[in-house]
Amino acid sequence: MENQLQSDESPAPTFAAADLAQVERKVDQVRTRLRLQAALRGLILGLLAAASVMLVGLVLFRLGLLPKRWLIGIAWLSPIGVLLTMLGMALRRIDPLWVAAQIDKSHALNDRLSSALQFASGQGTLAKTATAAGLAELAVHDAARVAQGVIAAQAAPWQRPPLLPLLCTL
Repeated sequence: MENQLQSDESPAPTFAAADLAQVERKVDQVRTRLRLQAALRGLILGLLAAASVMLVGLVLFRLGLLPKRWLIGIAWLSPIGVLLTMLGMALRRIDPLWVAAQIDKSHALNDRLSSALQFASGQGTLAKTATAAGLAELAVHDAARVAQGVIAAQAAPWQRPPLLPLLCTL
């Protein structure tokens, strides 16, 4: 019994870098998928806006209220607006903790990945004792184990952009 650790005498928390990296890698895969979906939504939204502005410009040109050089300027600036909208949507911040929660929900992981990320970042609600640190380390290791079975397509399935039918009608 002499070799047993007394309460709160466990070693300091040293999350295995490989375990944490595996969890973060899976979260990043899902984040990339979400980013691509957001870029597609931005492309659709930008194309809708550009088509609408161009349509208004053509009507105003036909009515003689818009000079030809303004119409040409609108035609040149529309693709830039589309690209900026697409980039703006794609580069929005996607919180890794939110993504981990989405993965937990889609794979029925009972908050394993999100808890592991919280413990690794020091946001956990456990007390700062050695026992709690050991529990946090075990949580990260368990999250890495279950992260192997995470499928990005299941966590963030492709969805048809909501404004796509409207764009098709234009």
